[in-house]
Amino acid sequence: EYPDIYYIILDEYAGSKILNDTFDYNNSEFINYLHTSGFTVPLETQSNYAISFPSLSSSLNMQYVNFYTDEIGIDSQDRRLLYNLIHNNRVMQILESNGYTIINFDSNWGPTNALKIADQNLCERSILFNSEIFTKVIGNSMLKPIYTDLFLPADRERILCIFSEMPEIQFETKKPIFAFAHIMLPHGPYVWGPNGEHKKIASLSILDVEEDKKGYLDQLKFTNKMAQEMIEKIIDEKKTPKIIIIQSDHGAAVPLDWENPTEKMQHDRLSNINYILLPDKNENPLYNTITPVNTFRVLFNDYFNTNFEV
Repeated sequence: EYPDIYYIILDEYAGSKILNDTFDYNNSEFINYLHTSGFTVPLETQSNYAISFPSLSSSLNMQYVNFYTDEIGIDSQDRRLLYNLIHNNRVMQILESNGYTIINFDSNWGPTNALKIADQNLCERSILFNSEIFTKVIGNSMLKPIYTDLFLPADRERILCIFSEMPEIQFETKKPIFAFAHIMLPHGPYVWGPNGEHKKIASLSILDVEEDKKGYLDQLKFTNKMAQEMIEKIIDEKKTPKIIIIQSDHGAAVPLDWENPTEKMQHDRLSNINYILLPDKNENPLYNTITPVNTFRVLFNDYFNTNFEV
């Protein structure tokens, strides 16, 4: 009996050590909850790439994507190749061939808004709101106040939709499900308070480092709260075995100088989370330094009798 698989990306969620050292925040309450719920919580994980589109291309295809610069050149801004790798990724192809229903949740970020390979794309916003170019142009213009008034309420509703709908999809099909949600939290803009309060529009302006850290931590606490409620609802129902992967595509570095990053900035940015709940097993296949490129290699070897090299 194949397990339902939930692959949840919490964008820019930093590892525990970075939260302690850089943000002066102890995340043990959330970590302890995960431990108690049966999650394996390796604390020495890191992401394979520092930004979302190569990171997700890599994890969803179980391969490094260093070849990308050979294909397009080191100075190119062309992301189409990696976007296509996300849309037609190997993980979902393998699961689809094994009878899985593939469900994607709208991320409000171009490549993971509506995946071509998915059987369903849920919590979608309107086509206009999902236009990456449109939102970027309006968001950076004198129309920004109108943009925030129009877009923020809809975006908040979309995020709440993901957290509420994710536990319910297991009842909608008799097939095993693979649910993928790339949730843009605790990634900025910081529009949520720790208990879900709506931050004022003024908080979208450029912040100083300390305000930026506070905004990030407030949004991370809200993320923890919503993630915990969602996990509890998923695992309360004993319909089928379940694998839940709570992972971040990369960590957070504050401040981050993209042109001249220090060694600490690079280290902080690559420090991610990779928390995994497995059905009861005699032997745990996970290891303490696992990175996203190997997550599905390990799981497929263990549950689908494949023989992927780690």
